[in-house]
Amino acid sequence: KLYQKKVKTLLPYGFQIKKIQPYDEELIQKLRTVYEGGLPASILLLRHGMLNGHCYDRDLLIAEALQDRNIQFVYATIDGIRLNPKVEQDNPMYAAYCFLEQTTKDGRHIIYDTSMGLIIDKSLYWLLEHPKVRKINSKAELAKFLDTKKQKPSENDDEYIATFVLPILEMYYENQDEWYAKPGIELLQREVEQFKKKNHYEQLVKDLREDMASRDSKQKILKNK
Repeated sequence: KLYQKKVKTLLPYGFQIKKIQPYDEELIQKLRTVYEGGLPASILLLRHGMLNGHCYDRDLLIAEALQDRNIQFVYATIDGIRLNPKVEQDNPMYAAYCFLEQTTKDGRHIIYDTSMGLIIDKSLYWLLEHPKVRKINSKAELAKFLDTKKQKPSENDDEYIATFVLPILEMYYENQDEWYAKPGIELLQREVEQFKKKNHYEQLVKDLREDMASRDSKQKILKNK
């Protein structure tokens, strides 16, 4: 309870003093070029419901987008998990977490926390989460891993995947947790619409329906033989 009070106090304060900020436009543009499971990271990382419990995967998407920056991959435990009584604590790794740390050109240290969907000044992040660091992967180690990952074809890169995922995603625009979709912000909606336009989404839906109808027709013919 004390942790929750601290977060509710420090988060608004962090925004006020500009030590917390949402994903900036430059980052979102970079995320449009990084894909996972047939969808761009600019959609995956703006949808809160696709983030919790996926910090390792989502941090790698940001790392791939920011390979031109001075970043490192940090493995740690954090208060947000460590103090949560609802989390299974029998496993010694129950509070394991990860985040990206960047050293900016002017020497600042900032944290990309994908579960929060925010960029946070390191000093404030340490006040929020008290990370206990257990391992750090350097920029070079990250680059090597990402290069290996690129060589492995993704089983999820189906051209039709968006036709199944996007309608479900759009149902949650008004969910209170989806703050990148809130009226006046609507960055998630913008990225979805841009993706649809770029990939000729309506034609894709039409092609899928025709493909499914053709398969059904073939199956009926085979059954009747």
